[in-house]
Amino acid sequence: MLNTLIFLSVVLSPNWLDQAKELQKNIPVDKIAHFGLSATLTAVPILCFKLYEPKTEEEVSVVMAIGFSVFALGLVKELYDQKYGSGMDQYDLLADFLGSGLVITIILWNPLPKVWNNYKGVDYGL
Repeated sequence: MLNTLIFLSVVLSPNWLDQAKELQKNIPVDKIAHFGLSATLTAVPILCFKLYEPKTEEEVSVVMAIGFSVFALGLVKELYDQKYGSGMDQYDLLADFLGSGLVITIILWNPLPKVWNNYKGVDYGL
């Protein structure tokens, strides 16, 4: 969703090509990869276990646990980088948190199931 908003804001502006080049400089590919991987690693188990409409407190807890587990995995990776790699990057952690957080937010506060359940169809009078 964030990528869509960024894309729309860039494309709808008059100098969108210059803005796209500037955006590419400001958001490194590594941060986009962290965001996307965290979002994917959070969404896949939720979809596999059919928790996209949590109804009980236990299901909400499982959704939250999945998100925090993915963030913890990103934290472990950054701690490994700090000890053995190029160093810990706080912006990688931020991208991990935002990726997982976006999926959790969409799952827990998604109004679409309520809308679709109340949808009766359209009578075209044919």
